[in-house]
Amino acid sequence: ATSQLDQSCLIRRHHLLDIENNLRQCLQECNAQIHLCESVIAEYDRKSGDKVNNILNFLTIITFLVMPIQILTGVYGMNFKGMPELGWKYAYPWYFLALSLVGTVIFASQLMCVYRSVT
Repeated sequence: ATSQLDQSCLIRRHHLLDIENNLRQCLQECNAQIHLCESVIAEYDRKSGDKVNNILNFLTIITFLVMPIQILTGVYGMNFKGMPELGWKYAYPWYFLALSLVGTVIFASQLMCVYRSVT
């Protein structure tokens, strides 16, 4: 009866150790999955931030290109009586030529900045 009791204790201890090992392995796998999820979340946040940065860079470039032309249009569109070019025959063609020149210079300078940052 004693040997049967000892054998029962050994079997029980073996099963408990087996359960403990299984739980440790499960805990390690859970920690690995948690680490994997954290790294996926960090990667998503980084990519999301990069996307927002790209959008803001694009909007900044558009603003940089359009703003001077918008200012010239606003000043020229006020039609003050003291503006001598309002009575001039070639005011509109010269205005659009100057506007095109300013836009081209701004665009070229922006391209040079982008080219320098890439190389």
